[in-house]
Amino acid sequence: MEVANASMYDGASAAAEAILMAVRKNGLKKAILPASLHPEYVKVIKSYTEGIGVELITCKAKAGVMDIDDLTAKMDARVGSVVIQTPNFWGNIEPLADLGKVVHSNPKALLIVAADPISLAILKAPGALGADIVVGEGQALGNSMYMGGPLFGFFATKLNMARSMPGRIVGGTLDKDGKRAYALTLQAREQHIRRAKATSNICSNESLCTLAATVYLSLMGSDGLAEVATQSTQLTHYMAQKIASVPGFSLAWPNAAFFKEFVVNCPVPASQVIADLLDHGIYAGVDLGTFGQDSRQLLIAVTEKKTVAEIDDYIETLRELNYE
Repeated sequence: MEVANASMYDGASAAAEAILMAVRKNGLKKAILPASLHPEYVKVIKSYTEGIGVELITCKAKAGVMDIDDLTAKMDARVGSVVIQTPNFWGNIEPLADLGKVVHSNPKALLIVAADPISLAILKAPGALGADIVVGEGQALGNSMYMGGPLFGFFATKLNMARSMPGRIVGGTLDKDGKRAYALTLQAREQHIRRAKATSNICSNESLCTLAATVYLSLMGSDGLAEVATQSTQLTHYMAQKIASVPGFSLAWPNAAFFKEFVVNCPVPASQVIADLLDHGIYAGVDLGTFGQDSRQLLIAVTEKKTVAEIDDYIETLRELNYE
C-alpha cells in the first residue's frame, strides 16, 4: 500500500473505520461482511456503523472460506465495500485474488482486507492482490496480550485516499538546516481542528504499542519475520496432522489452506476437552460454541513459541483421555 496512518485502537476498530472511509469515498452505504470474519470484529463494526445507516450484509462461508458464488449474487451497484479477513477467523487463507475480482465488478466498491501481519512475511501482500484498504491487529508484532489491551490496529490505503483516512499521518520534510524531519500532516482531517467534520473522532494512536512493534520489526528484520511465519506454519500443520490421527477427532476442513490456526471436530463438546486438558496443565484452544458456532468445534493456534515436544504432549494427553 502507499500510505499508512500512525495506528488505530485495534484491528476491529480499524476494520470498522475502513468501512466508514469507504462511505466517505463513494457514498455507498452497503457493506458485505463474510461469515468467516472474527465475530468480535463484526460486533465492533455494527457499533460503529449502526448510527449512520450503513446496511451490513453477511456473505456465507463454504469449505471454511468466503463463498464466492454467494458474494457474486450479493454484489450490486449499492455495495460500497467488502471486508475479507485472511487468514480468516478459523485460520483459513481466503482466495483473495478471485474474491477481489468479484468485488471490483462494481467499480465503486472498495476491497477491505483484514490481514495477519505475521502471515504477510510469507504470503503475497493484499495490495498486490487488489486490496484498496488493508487493516489488521498489530499485537503479534512484539506486544504482549496486556490482559486484553491496549493493542494497536494498522491501517493502510492508496495515496489518493489519504485525505479520507482516519487517524494521524506523519509526513517527512526538511528542517531549516536541511535535515530530515517529521511532523503530523493533513491535520485538517482531525477533530482538534474540524470537530464534527473530522474523518474520525476516535483515533488515538497507540504510541507505546507501535514503538514496541517498531523495535520488534527492527530486530527481526525481513528474514527473522519470515522465519517466525514459517515456523508457525510448519508447527501448526504438524499439529493438525497429529490431532487428526487421534480417534474421534478430525479437521473441520481437511482441504483448506491455513496459516497458524485451524478448527478441529471433537467427539465431545469442545468445552469438555478444554476443561480436561486444563487439568493436565494444557490450554487446548477456543470453544467455537462461545461464539454461537458449533459447540463441538475447537479452534487451535500454534506459533513459533511452541515446541514439537509440547505438541506431542498435547496429542498424547488427548489419546489418554480416550473420548471414544
